[in-house]
Amino acid sequence: MAESRERSASKQHKRHRPLPTKYSEYILYRTRKLKSDFIKIYSVGFIRKWSFWWAMTTCMSLQVAQYAQTLWGEVQVNKDSPLNGFAEAGYTFTSTFAILAMNAIPINWDKWGETALVLISSIDAGLLVLYSQTQSIYVMYGCYIGYRSLYQVMITIAQWNIAKKMVCESYGLVFGVNSFIALIMQSIIMFVVADKRGLGMRVREQYLVYAGCHMLIAIIFAISVAITVVSWLIFKYRTKGKHVDEHHDTAAVIERQVSRKSTKSVKIEPMELSVATVVNPVVEIPLDSSSEPTTPKSNDLEQLENDFDQFDSDSFDSDEFNSEEEQQHNPGHRVSLPGGTMAASFSASFSKV
Repeated sequence: MAESRERSASKQHKRHRPLPTKYSEYILYRTRKLKSDFIKIYSVGFIRKWSFWWAMTTCMSLQVAQYAQTLWGEVQVNKDSPLNGFAEAGYTFTSTFAILAMNAIPINWDKWGETALVLISSIDAGLLVLYSQTQSIYVMYGCYIGYRSLYQVMITIAQWNIAKKMVCESYGLVFGVNSFIALIMQSIIMFVVADKRGLGMRVREQYLVYAGCHMLIAIIFAISVAITVVSWLIFKYRTKGKHVDEHHDTAAVIERQVSRKSTKSVKIEPMELSVATVVNPVVEIPLDSSSEPTTPKSNDLEQLENDFDQFDSDSFDSDEFNSEEEQQHNPGHRVSLPGGTMAASFSASFSKV
């Protein structure tokens, strides 16, 4: 208890810590805050996924835009470029309408985001291959406008998805880190691919490398989609098996309950005391759930009444009933009760009838 109180007190002290008054203290305070926010933000897998795509595609887009004029100059006659500016402005126009159209379409990016990234990255790779190998300037314009429009649409969606999953108010930190990583990657690619100290590739070959990078992005996210689908199928199979086992257990429990109810429903009704059971010898009655207690008929009652009238109570000797000789002669036969008792039983049974 004491340790928990100390921890809560230290947390409250950190929360209510006064702001630094010196410039050096303020720098340390902001550094610690950025570090904690960075760890919180990039510990979310969804943000890491979209940030990785953002950095990679931004790097490729910057390289494509930087060497576009050089590639166009290889197919233009007499260095005439009347529509180069139109191509540069065209993708901004088309991407604006594409973004508005995507905003109007309800898409669950949590579910279909990775699939969309695989599709868009594959299309980008195809456009760059065609863009680098064609000899028509108009085909180049079309590929360039299409590639840059897709980038603008998807980067907007990536920023929106990242902002939606933010755990703290540090949007500028995420955007700045992603852009910084993209610039570092661009510098590395430029040094390796385009610089003379590296591979020193021609411009068309460079675009094939950029297309390969987009294909690599598509493969990475395709593997991620495959892992997600396999995990979902395994989870569904296990859940289905668990439901089947629960169904069998429930059926067994219901069966046991029904069997208990059926045994409880069999009731043995007590035999009513009547003249027939008093005067006549006792007869064994089978204890069956289907049998019901029988009541004497009217003719039997009349016969019993006549027998009762003819019965002489004075001639009945109770001592003879208890004698050992009578019991030895008739061990399995029971004789009727004394007169007063039999009369009371008879009247009680008659009142029931």
